[in-house]
Amino acid sequence: MGVNLIGRWSTCPGSPLEGVFPDAADVLVRMSKGAGTPGAWPDVLGLAVRVPAEPPVDLLLSTVGPFRVPWPRKGWGRGRYDAILPYRLRGRLVWISARVEGDVESSHVALREHARRGFRVLIAVSGWFGAPKPAALLAMQPSAEEVDWFDPMRHHHPDLRPVPRLVTAIRERAYAASRRGREAG
Repeated sequence: MGVNLIGRWSTCPGSPLEGVFPDAADVLVRMSKGAGTPGAWPDVLGLAVRVPAEPPVDLLLSTVGPFRVPWPRKGWGRGRYDAILPYRLRGRLVWISARVEGDVESSHVALREHARRGFRVLIAVSGWFGAPKPAALLAMQPSAEEVDWFDPMRHHHPDLRPVPRLVTAIRERAYAASRRGREAG
């Protein structure tokens, strides 16, 4: 369960993601609570984005604490969202992160209300060292469109690949099992 949103993706000039993602596109987004805690209770919060690139790209980020460890938050805009594991972008190891605008408690009701007013999400890319570089801006709005699933193993760009290989192989098996389960009904 989560909140479905639509966002307008705008790639920042000079972004490390130029050429991987379109300069501008409508994206599907789901924001959700990892453990499904009730109401505004803290939870590891998730941000899933499907960018209609060629091929489509699914980015899955969650709230993190030190060392990119998943970390519960009391609000959708309180803290950084991170891919936890890196990507290889044109031969470089990078992490993709996001910050949600606004201090909104971690309930789905509060997030839906926040979306009705519109809010932004800043996507950034960082390497081993140095500050994250702005990569894209999402302008978020409510959406009636449902996204049943996101699959970063199937939906990734050839120039932006999840790593390390061992973990990626394990994740691919898990996502493949999930696909079979969905197809079985």
